[in-house]
Amino acid sequence: ICYWDYGKFLDSNAGVLISAWDYVEATGDLKWLRQRIEKLEFISDFLARRDVDGDGMVEATQSGNRGTLIQPARSCCWIDAVNCGHKDGYSNAVIYRAWRCLADLEAKLGRDEKRSHYAALADRLKAAYAQVLFNPQNGWLAWWKSADGELHDYATPLINSLAIAYGLVDRARGAETLTRL
Repeated sequence: ICYWDYGKFLDSNAGVLISAWDYVEATGDLKWLRQRIEKLEFISDFLARRDVDGDGMVEATQSGNRGTLIQPARSCCWIDAVNCGHKDGYSNAVIYRAWRCLADLEAKLGRDEKRSHYAALADRLKAAYAQVLFNPQNGWLAWWKSADGELHDYATPLINSLAIAYGLVDRARGAETLTRL
C-alpha cells in the first residue's frame, strides 16, 4: 500500500490543472490545449461539486475528525497523509491556484464565459479560505477544519506560506502571520 493506492487526494486533481497550465505557458501549444480543455474542465467540475456546503471551499470526503484515521482514506492530500480532511488548507490552496490557471487557459482560447466561471470559483474559494481557517488565538491559518467544526492547527509553515504566496490572505495579514509563526 502506498500513495498510488488511494483515490481520495483532492490535490491530485488540482495538480493536473496546474501542470497543464505550466505546459502551455512553457510551450505555447494551444493545439494541445484545445484537444484537452474539456477533460481539464471535467477535472475542475469534479472539484467544484465537492463544495458540498456552498461556502466556496472544496470539502474532502474524509471528515478530518479526531480518531477517524481509517485506511485507505486517511487523508485528502498527498503532502502529508495525516488524518486531515473536510476543509483542508493545503488542498484548497492548490485548488485555488488550479482554478486561476484554468481561467487563464480558457482566456488563451478566447472562451470568456468559461474563464469567468473558473475565476468566479477561485474568487469564492478565496473569500472563504482565511475566514474558515484563520485561528484568532495565534494569528495564523490552521491546517484544516474538520466536519465537527474543530480547527486542527499544527503551526504549519506550508499551509500559511502557500496561502500567502497565492494571495489567499492579504499582504498585511501574511506579514503578521509569518512573524507569529
